Amino acid sequence: MGKDRKDGFEEWDGYMNAKITKLEEQFSKASDPFRQTELFKGISIYVNGHTNPSADELKRIMMVHSGVFHHYERSHTTFIIASNLPDVKIRNMNTSKIISPQWVVDCVSAQKIVDYSKYLLYTNQSTSQPKITFQKVEKDDEPKASNVSSIMRDLAELNAKMKETKPDISPEPKQSGSAMTAVDPKFLSEFYNNSRLHHIATLGAGFKKYVSDLRDKHNGDFPDRQKLKEILPKSEIFVKNGQTVMHIDMDCFFVSVGLRKRPHLRGKPVAVTHSKGKSEHVPLKDGVNREKEMDLFVKKIEKKAQDNVKASNINSFSDKSSLSEVASCSYEARAKGVKNGMFMGLAMKLCPGIQAIPYDFEAYKEVAETLYNTVAQYTLNIEAVSCDEMFVDLTDLLNDVETTPMDFVTALRNEVKEKTGCPCSAGVGSNRLQARMATKKAKPDGQFHLLKENVEEYFQNIAIKELPGVGSSTSYTLNELNWKTCGDLQTVSLYKIQAEFGKKFGETLHQFCRGIDNRPLVYGQIRKSVSAEVNYGIRFKENAECETFLKQLCVEVHARLMDIKRKGKCITLKVMVRAPEAPVETSKFMGHGVCDNQTKSVSLTEFTCDLEVITRTVLSTMRSLNIPPHELRGIGIQITKLNEEAPSKKDSVLMNMFSKVAEKQKDKPLKPKETVVEVDKKSEEKSIKGMFSKMSESTKIKSEEEKKPKTKKKNQPTGNIMGMLQNMPSRKRTSDYLVPDDIDESVLAELPEDIRREILQARSDQQKSIEERVKARITKSVKDKKEEIEEIQEEEQEPNIFLQKDNCRILLAWMQSCDEPDSYDVELIIKNAIDLITRKESHEIYDPIAFMCR
Repeated sequence: MGKDRKDGFEEWDGYMNAKITKLEEQFSKASDPFRQTELFKGISIYVNGHTNPSADELKRIMMVHSGVFHHYERSHTTFIIASNLPDVKIRNMNTSKIISPQWVVDCVSAQKIVDYSKYLLYTNQSTSQPKITFQKVEKDDEPKASNVSSIMRDLAELNAKMKETKPDISPEPKQSGSAMTAVDPKFLSEFYNNSRLHHIATLGAGFKKYVSDLRDKHNGDFPDRQKLKEILPKSEIFVKNGQTVMHIDMDCFFVSVGLRKRPHLRGKPVAVTHSKGKSEHVPLKDGVNREKEMDLFVKKIEKKAQDNVKASNINSFSDKSSLSEVASCSYEARAKGVKNGMFMGLAMKLCPGIQAIPYDFEAYKEVAETLYNTVAQYTLNIEAVSCDEMFVDLTDLLNDVETTPMDFVTALRNEVKEKTGCPCSAGVGSNRLQARMATKKAKPDGQFHLLKENVEEYFQNIAIKELPGVGSSTSYTLNELNWKTCGDLQTVSLYKIQAEFGKKFGETLHQFCRGIDNRPLVYGQIRKSVSAEVNYGIRFKENAECETFLKQLCVEVHARLMDIKRKGKCITLKVMVRAPEAPVETSKFMGHGVCDNQTKSVSLTEFTCDLEVITRTVLSTMRSLNIPPHELRGIGIQITKLNEEAPSKKDSVLMNMFSKVAEKQKDKPLKPKETVVEVDKKSEEKSIKGMFSKMSESTKIKSEEEKKPKTKKKNQPTGNIMGMLQNMPSRKRTSDYLVPDDIDESVLAELPEDIRREILQARSDQQKSIEERVKARITKSVKDKKEEIEEIQEEEQEPNIFLQKDNCRILLAWMQSCDEPDSYDVELIIKNAIDLITRKESHEIYDPIAFMCR
């Protein structure tokens, strides 16, 4: 991206927004001479495709009656006017506001706003949908036209005046029925169109890819940082902070976005939900037995270590209250006990005055894009978490701008609020855990910097269940042990924690309770699976209906697989089957109720993205389960064991080098080779670059012993890599590799991001200089090399290069040691890689190969 483009993040959100704003201003000015009534005041429309009346005629109607005509769909567009739309369009649109153009004509004819629900093109809602509330039209302002013919006459006059008449060749509106169950061919598209979980997951994955793409295309220049340098005060404090991580999270995201159109609800208890929120009670369908269903749910929960979150939802489950879930609620509602995920019926009992507002997925996407674009204009060290949450490494940014973390965070939050109209909170710390826990203190609409010297004390009062990775089952075990706060856990030994929770997770808890988190930020996401699941509206009577739906679901999964350009080798079918004792009619309309879950996986002989193969496998698997179709309540398809992503240009060059060398020397006899390393005193520079140089130069020196004929033992390592490997202890702590205090900052800045962070972390804990440590290792290597090789037993297995803690440094030194790799080393790497793949541990290969590419 060039400087003139400012990385694509221009003021007023770029060219398109400026263009749209200009068109709306032109429409407003052009409407003044023709405005007669205020019938459509407060209403905006966007015409999608051919309609009758045409787009031009609808535009003139909005001019006459104080409406707004959008040339492009906006998040705040009231209605999309259309006669017929293809499935590929409606799949990605909010169908709850797509209506027939006849609604506009009938409103003018009736001289009032009529109920739009009867004109919806695509909906699974009933005709009892309430009317949208518009501004009341005074009688004096009512239109004089009393029928459609008079409206058309007025339009004809306007056409003559404005000279913009165009012939209309659009087809008649196509009416659509309601898709209520999975039997309906339109059900799947409408299900995903209205599923909040689907939209949230899609947006989250989309922004992870968005950040990754921005990083790939970026030229390293951030021109907008200059603006920060001009407005933010300079400070030297940032130099002492080391790594600085920010966690930024939008406050009550769905609610905040919804209140932009409803400012009169600010400061009131509000919930975003599918429920209309008009009554605590809903009519129950014949056959529904909520009390029995509640008892069954409770029994299941008791088997899962007392899941208190779900149990709270069931407290009011047996009455006739609404079972629509609260997706998000305002802080005013939370003060009354309302929580995200709670049933709306219970929420209305706890907070009788709570206001329900609908979802607005297009607006969520718009605000999320603005959030990410705002941060990305200053840095791309972003780990996307979801559409409204991210981690950002500010270290490089703060060093460049020369300001304090809090000064930057203040400016950023103000900019986000100004652009989106929504508040956000931010926490800052030395790692991602500290930043995340600092955000909890910052909310709502605030910021907090957790200083290094206060970390352990700050964590003492934090409940362990608030730590990331601690779920309901772990919380239950912790409560049984009377370990409730991080302070409690700080007094427990690592051995005792590991005895309860295992070695790996026990160590994580031991570190997290002290604010220690060595996890780096992840800028590129590795996709491990693709899936599509539906647990609502699954009601089949015959196998044919089930198979038709499965084919549709296979198409959906296939499309998602093609989007990421990957292939899979394992197909899993997941089904939810009504529990034998569960009522046939579920308490939640068309919900899944109490079910037993069944899963079956099929491993393929080769990777595939072929729709026919996927469909055939899924249908065959379903038949093998032999489940009566009327008992199904949920179906999901998942594709795993995805092939690796297409290698980058650098990857290809490296792998081609390996392949060519291996091919060239595969028929040549292997010559035994040993390496002797020695210290080059003249090159003792106090920098990490010096360490690598010494390792590289030392590996080029051949031993005099090489001239003597020797018999190579079986499995005896002779290459450069194994020589280094034998002198490097495996699986050491990061802190064992010491870094000098006066390391050259210019050299450090040139290293990859993850390596630089590792060095900075190690430097804070070191006790002696790196030159002394390297010298000791090299000296030991010179002295003991011959003895160590002679002592290798024939049955001893060679260590795997990819499983060594120091593998990246070993590989780097090897790559610098010669112009062309020895055949033994190449074959050794290939052998080690094949060994890990055979043991299904191929993930261990990724980081070393990526390191070599960098």
